[in-house]
Amino acid sequence: MDYSPMNNVQTGKEYPSCWITGGLHDPRVAYWEPSKFTATLRHANPNNENPICMKLDLNVGHSSASDRYKYYRELAYDYSFLLDQLKLAESVELLQPTPIISPAPIISDCSPQNNIGLV
Repeated sequence: MDYSPMNNVQTGKEYPSCWITGGLHDPRVAYWEPSKFTATLRHANPNNENPICMKLDLNVGHSSASDRYKYYRELAYDYSFLLDQLKLAESVELLQPTPIISPAPIISDCSPQNNIGLV
């Protein structure tokens, strides 16, 4: 059992930040193994300030995504966690997209006194 990461988790030890991934259709590593390992790490030291995160993809197997763009998306998750832990990620406010067609003007007062009606 020396090779088993699950059996080598020590209670009270502070583990570094962990990004644990798994796939539902993985023939080599069943989906519950990363889940159990994540839970074991969190249970061993509940006061650990380092995040222990798990991402389980329901559409991939052992080799991650086969689609090129989905692979890039998965790689972006990995890099975002890494950059966050290295304190290199900045908080960026998301911009609202500019509509291609401007929306119709909003009529604020539809009362009969203004003779404005909705068609």
